[in-house]
Amino acid sequence: LVGYPTQYPSVTMIDWTNGKPNARYWVLKLIKDNFHPGDKIVETRVSSADGLTAQAFLTPAGKKLLLVNQRNRSAEVALPTDASQGRTSTVDEATGEGSPRDSHPAGPSITLAPFAVTVVSWP
Repeated sequence: LVGYPTQYPSVTMIDWTNGKPNARYWVLKLIKDNFHPGDKIVETRVSSADGLTAQAFLTPAGKKLLLVNQRNRSAEVALPTDASQGRTSTVDEATGEGSPRDSHPAGPSITLAPFAVTVVSWP
């Protein structure tokens, strides 16, 4: 489905006017590239604002934390102490139709933009 007006634009992953992938595509790719069969799901506790979903994983590449901000406001999340040396990949309004933005946590916590999806990875 490409979102042409007579089809189902609410489920498309491609902008029919320019052919570029949209945020749905990039979030799915972010999840596909970071989590695989055999990854171990770990009990996860997050002390943050309501509307934040988190799930930690142990993978062959190291530890990973999936964070989803379901609210239309920013949310600050405290990271595990060893995660501050890791990297983040984020899809949010600032990435637009582009690929996930990679960065490194600037401290013991990160701020998720409204409706952001982030994967935090560390060894």
